[in-house]
Amino acid sequence: MNHMIKPSKADDLKEILSQLPNLERLSLNSNNFWKLPRDMFAFNHNLKSISLHNNALTCLDGVFDRLIDEGILDRIRVTGNANGWEQDLRFRGADGMQQFKLLINDKLCE
Repeated sequence: MNHMIKPSKADDLKEILSQLPNLERLSLNSNNFWKLPRDMFAFNHNLKSISLHNNALTCLDGVFDRLIDEGILDRIRVTGNANGWEQDLRFRGADGMQQFKLLINDKLCE
């Protein structure tokens, strides 16, 4: 018996985002995401601003590393999630992105 695994909303979104390489701003608020694939934004080379508030995020291991390390991502909001991210968490600029990366690394899931 062959069981098909239904893709998650995040996997479906990853496929859509792969078709939008020039996307600069993305709002994914209130989608009940709890984890994003590490390569979620692999094809997004201009993604400067992301809002992920009011989800259920607990794992963001490696998801934003490339965007941060290459100086692409300039702004992110993860307020209202899980794993201690319930408070108002907004990060902006190069220093803010490094603070965000430290926060993620402090809450690694794997």
